[in-house]
Amino acid sequence: EHQEFFKLPDILLNTPLIFAGYKINKHNIINQLVRNIDIFPTILDIVNINRQENVSGRTLLPLFEGKKLEDLPIYIENKTIDLEMKNSIMGLRNSSYKYYRDKNNPNSKVNLYDLNKDPNENENIATEESQIIIQMEKILEKMKMNTSHIENSEITDDEEERVKEELKKLGYI
Repeated sequence: EHQEFFKLPDILLNTPLIFAGYKINKHNIINQLVRNIDIFPTILDIVNINRQENVSGRTLLPLFEGKKLEDLPIYIENKTIDLEMKNSIMGLRNSSYKYYRDKNNPNSKVNLYDLNKDPNENENIATEESQIIIQMEKILEKMKMNTSHIENSEITDDEEERVKEELKKLGYI
């Protein structure tokens, strides 16, 4: 296994998010972490569509008004572009810590970084901060229980082939 595969710098996680146009009157830069799962509920609120019970996430509209939202942990996952490679990384990110490890083995490739003291993620503090890892694992377990119905749905061979073709067209493989 190539060790660098198990590095997960923020440059791979951060995605610019821009809301503009319809009912967006202010031009604010928001530095608070937000989750991808919150984009859809925010769009629903912007266009005044009532949200269904099964829509996960929260609206980000308070951020547009300069308010703060609770710092919720963000689920992170990364998989190599090599579709044959079975290992992937999963973990959590919040404003203070980034924790990730091998998706299939919670005791393998464990990484924990204190982002306030070490924003460049140079010093893995996993061995010194086992209590934080235990807390993160509890959150991951809770998230897994809430999404177990999604993870158990398998894609067909035809769907997998279509995904591979799209990734080839985009230059990823």
